[in-house]
Amino acid sequence: MMNTNHFNPRTTNLNIPQAKPMPKPYDIYVEFHERIYKPGDTVTGNVHLSLRKKLACDIVQVQLYGEAKVVITKTAMSNTPGSLTRNTSSSQWHRILDEYETLWQSPYVNDPKTFVSTDELVRMSRSTTINTRKLAKPTHFPGIEAGEYDYPFKFELPASGLATSFQAKHSGCSIKYSVTAMALNNGSSVLRKKELFPIVIDRPLDLVPNAFMPVDIHGKANISGHEIIAKLSLHKRGYTPGEPLSGTVEIINNSKKSVKYCCATIVQKITAYTNLPHVEISKTVNEIASTAMPMHKITANTQYKYELDYHIPALTPDFEIDSCLSVSYELKLTVGLERKHPYQVVITLSAPLTIGTSTSGLEGVDPSAPPDFDSNYLFTDAPPSYDYAVGSGSRFDSAPDYDLDEKKAL
Repeated sequence: MMNTNHFNPRTTNLNIPQAKPMPKPYDIYVEFHERIYKPGDTVTGNVHLSLRKKLACDIVQVQLYGEAKVVITKTAMSNTPGSLTRNTSSSQWHRILDEYETLWQSPYVNDPKTFVSTDELVRMSRSTTINTRKLAKPTHFPGIEAGEYDYPFKFELPASGLATSFQAKHSGCSIKYSVTAMALNNGSSVLRKKELFPIVIDRPLDLVPNAFMPVDIHGKANISGHEIIAKLSLHKRGYTPGEPLSGTVEIINNSKKSVKYCCATIVQKITAYTNLPHVEISKTVNEIASTAMPMHKITANTQYKYELDYHIPALTPDFEIDSCLSVSYELKLTVGLERKHPYQVVITLSAPLTIGTSTSGLEGVDPSAPPDFDSNYLFTDAPPSYDYAVGSGSRFDSAPDYDLDEKKAL
């Protein structure tokens, strides 16, 4: 009779606990006392070491480093059929900060070190060597014993010569500041940790020319012999993050079609320069945030005017590093006839914007924080149901009959 109670390792559940990875023998952390720094501030913090065994090192240092870097990469195409393409890059970088501070040093770091010559190493490695002896080792083994350690650091930032921290996607340029903690043994790094921190340069708007000048621009498009006119008005050009964007948009639709797309977008323009191995110029445009018109569409032979209900997001202030990097902003208004194809627009308007950090309490500046989400809702009643929205009728088929003053009261 066959025994069916045999052991099958594939089907038998042994409840063997999963192996856990061994913890790292060394951990290092960099902690800052502040989140944002300005020129002239003191960068302070702690370097925390968590050692589960002795760390062989003779010195622990921190480095304050800052640089502006630009890298432009282009794909070179060949006119020869079948040949491969290749990428070429050029760069430029400026060192802004580079300072060191020693946190810990071994008392034996200045002791004379014993070195073994190459001839002795070769002789001791031969199999025919008689009476082999161990190579000479130092009397003391420098390092930090296992345990938890905190080392404070302190750096004084210069009052001038700095730039605002900056980094943008797909631009290849950045301005970064960091504090790097490192443990060295005979000049070689055995443990290191790098942490970035931001620096913001104060840019008061009252020192920027034309920051409080109004902007009025307009454009028109001819659709089958009829015009669509768009007007964009801003009460001023300069704003700070969190401040409401004050302005109006007016659409005069004299055509036979409905205007279904009208969007105001904050655009960030980046211009970068390189000089190694050759000079290159790169221009990048990033759309930061947008706000659409507060109605479904503007029907034929009607017009509609509304206020921009939007707050400036947290943006890097305008700046320029001569022959290296510059950042500026503009407000772009796009008007189209189809919502499904928002990039097929008929009118595009651009108004310059200036982003600063403070307003010094000037008259006409609203420093209030953005309101809650519910207070931004335009309609007082509930939104339509799904069945009603996808049905034949819609309450948004025509423009509301209230004027601008009535809209403010909602």
